[in-house]
Amino acid sequence: MNSQYCGNGNIKMRIRGGAKIYKLENVRKMSEFKFYSLGDDYVVYDDDPFFQKDKTNFLSMSETIDIREKDSAEKIVQLLAVEPDVSKLAMPNEVGVIGDMGILSKIDIACKAFFFSARENLGFAMEKHVFPVMLELKFWKASSLTMNVDSFYSRVSFCKMLYLINKFGDKSHEAIFDRRLFSDVLPSPIDPIELFNALNVFPPYVTAMTMHRPGSAVIFIGNEIKSFHYRAFESLPNYLYPEMKHLMSNEAKSSLGRGNYNLEAEKLSEIIVLAVNSYWDFFTSPISWVDEDGYLNELKQIKGMGLAKLLISDVMAIQRSSSSFARNRVMFEFFDKLSSLCMERKEGVSEYDRQRFEAALASKFMQSELLELVSRIFKFQYRKTRNKAFLLLEKFSMDVKLNVIGHFGKIYADAGEIFDSNSIEECVRLIRNMAHGTFLGRRKFEDLFLKLRPSLPSDVDRLPWLYIFAFSLDPVFFIKEVGVFSSK
Repeated sequence: MNSQYCGNGNIKMRIRGGAKIYKLENVRKMSEFKFYSLGDDYVVYDDDPFFQKDKTNFLSMSETIDIREKDSAEKIVQLLAVEPDVSKLAMPNEVGVIGDMGILSKIDIACKAFFFSARENLGFAMEKHVFPVMLELKFWKASSLTMNVDSFYSRVSFCKMLYLINKFGDKSHEAIFDRRLFSDVLPSPIDPIELFNALNVFPPYVTAMTMHRPGSAVIFIGNEIKSFHYRAFESLPNYLYPEMKHLMSNEAKSSLGRGNYNLEAEKLSEIIVLAVNSYWDFFTSPISWVDEDGYLNELKQIKGMGLAKLLISDVMAIQRSSSSFARNRVMFEFFDKLSSLCMERKEGVSEYDRQRFEAALASKFMQSELLELVSRIFKFQYRKTRNKAFLLLEKFSMDVKLNVIGHFGKIYADAGEIFDSNSIEECVRLIRNMAHGTFLGRRKFEDLFLKLRPSLPSDVDRLPWLYIFAFSLDPVFFIKEVGVFSSK
């Protein structure tokens, strides 16, 4: 195998000491790049064919099928990816469903029928259990979601294997295959679909209804973005007890405008797939994790991919929780992780400054400049694509921004205090600190509560969803802009 480079390109990425540790043939097999030997290192040049091809679509969305047409169920089954053998899984002997709860019961039955039916019976199960409820909800179109499992897992495994081989040498096989190190923290092949689910639901709105099977998914799309009552997203306690939060707040959450956006559900689903692929391409591409000296930092990429998975988990936890307190706590944890990522990626920052900036940045995600960044990204995507669904997102994000800023402005106005760029950060920091309790030191509790009545706006639950959506569409630009802001 030729290991000598004969082109005219510049070095794009290096693996430090690669020639001493790994066989070139094995590294080439593991990677999408064409590595060459250069001294003790393996290197990739900027004229590598990888940089000339289109980005890998880890998640693909098929053309839509009208479920009102004849044989639509069988057509959908044919679109589904080949599924893993589930015969060895511990499947339940009896599958319970929700009864006597109207449309929720029907959705629950449809989801379980779709998931647990054998492949050969899936068409019949859809016609009997799934299609009726989708037609009732006016979700008339169906599209399959297909995961490129091999490509995704190869990306995730590449840096992990390099790091563990370097770390354990002759014992690396045991670390990788027997002990399965990092397997719990790194993304699994289903995580791209998990991000689709996280972006698809933003209570009380749903872009599409998603039905899952082991290794497959189908989305059902309506003629418009659907809204459900908030209780449809919340658990049993909120059915049994009064929702006191509605009595204690006069605020209304931002809502999607109707008007010209009624037919954008399918376009928004396509945008979500685009965002999923962009998000995971950033985290799984080794080029994203090259240090300033040009060397691939395998451990930093492992940490980055682990954090990517946690960000999605936070957003989904917020959507699924019936407790406003729990949602707010997870929101702050999301901000901690996002600020950690942005500061880790910022060049020329010492470890001390990075930690200091990171702690300060986590309290700034409700400030006007960062909320404006979300709207700018959506607006730019509209100018680039002329897809009106981006206008819907841009308008929605602006409404959320105005509600958030207006809420804090009113707090300071009612207290007769000056409202400036530092006011929101001051108020948010106190609320964050109360996660540790009310016995705060240095008079933080009494001083601020005697001056203000600090509280969070009703729209804060939406912020992690908006931030992860905007970030996904353009991760490099997002991180760069947040890094600039953090230095102000």
